[in-house]
Amino acid sequence: MRTRRQGFTLMEVMITVAIMAIVAAVSFPIGRGMWLGVRLDSAGDSVRSSWAEGQSHAMNESRPYRFSYVPGTGSYRLAPDSDEFWTGSSAPRSTDPEDPTVVLAGRLPQGVFFQTEGAGATAVSEPAGPEKPGSDASDEEVNLASYQKLIVFMPDGTANTFTPSGSPSADNYAEIILKINDLPALVISMRGLTGVVTSRRENQQ
Repeated sequence: MRTRRQGFTLMEVMITVAIMAIVAAVSFPIGRGMWLGVRLDSAGDSVRSSWAEGQSHAMNESRPYRFSYVPGTGSYRLAPDSDEFWTGSSAPRSTDPEDPTVVLAGRLPQGVFFQTEGAGATAVSEPAGPEKPGSDASDEEVNLASYQKLIVFMPDGTANTFTPSGSPSADNYAEIILKINDLPALVISMRGLTGVVTSRRENQQ
């Protein structure tokens, strides 16, 4: 009586391993791209959320709020547009629970950074710290002088926008570029007069 063969031959094992390796090689770039895309989209949500918060606080408190960022890093900051909040080693923080003032020092998800328009896609090193989207990054970690002013939200619901040199933009239009690895950059923009925010990938019109 013929006995049933147990196990697999060496050739069968080698073919199976080769097929698994091919599948993994094809799937990894796709999965990596999707994961990086999720991080980039999450970073965009953080920026849009901070803009909405700045606009809301400016209107509710009847005073301007400034959004600034550090080019080449993932650090950004939202605080009242007053020298006391943007000079010195750290901003004043009220202990009064009735004080509505907000000072948000955040950081984009790990690997995502603000790219200066026209610059290469290279991030500069920044202090270790929280890496979750919208997480706090204390003023002690980032020098206040490093922040670049982009938008000042006004109490009437409009906004003043600025160029990388710090001068008011001629068309009152703000644009910021988020980058991660070799993915197309995410461009987020705002019309200062209307407060309308739009976003697009860099290779899309």
